[in-house]
Amino acid sequence: MKYKSHKGTTYNNLYIELEKRGITQKDLADLLGVSTRHITQWMSRRVSPNIFFALKIAEILGIDVSKVFSLEPFPIEKPKHKSMLYSLIKSKKMNVRKLSKAIDIPESTIHKWVNKRSYPNRERSRILMEYFNLPIEKIME
Repeated sequence: MKYKSHKGTTYNNLYIELEKRGITQKDLADLLGVSTRHITQWMSRRVSPNIFFALKIAEILGIDVSKVFSLEPFPIEKPKHKSMLYSLIKSKKMNVRKLSKAIDIPESTIHKWVNKRSYPNRERSRILMEYFNLPIEKIME
C-alpha cells in the first residue's frame, strides 16, 4: 500500500499485519489512545503516522517497524504451501464447500485462509478453534 507524503512515497503493510494477528482497527486505536479515524487514514494511505505511533504500532505487533512501514514497496507474499487448515479439512473427509456450510463462512474466505492469502479475524478464529478444537496458531500454520 502506498501513499504520498510531503517527502515522497512511503508504503505500509499495516492491514496485512493486523489481519494476521486478528487485531481490529478499533483494538489498535484503543491500544494507541487514538480514534479509529487515525487508523483508517493510515491504512487507506491518506496520511502516515508520526514516528512515535509507527514505533508503538510495531511494538504492539511484536515486529520490527520495517516490517510495517517502508520507503520501498513490500513484496507480494505468495504462499509456499497450504495452511494446516487444508489438512484439517481433508482429515475430516470434507471440502471447503462443506466446511463453509458447517461454520457459515463464505467459501472464498476459507480458500484465502487455506492458501495463506488472508488470516481469520478474532471472531472467525474463535469459530475455527471451536470447530477443530485446536488453537488458531496450529490451524493456520
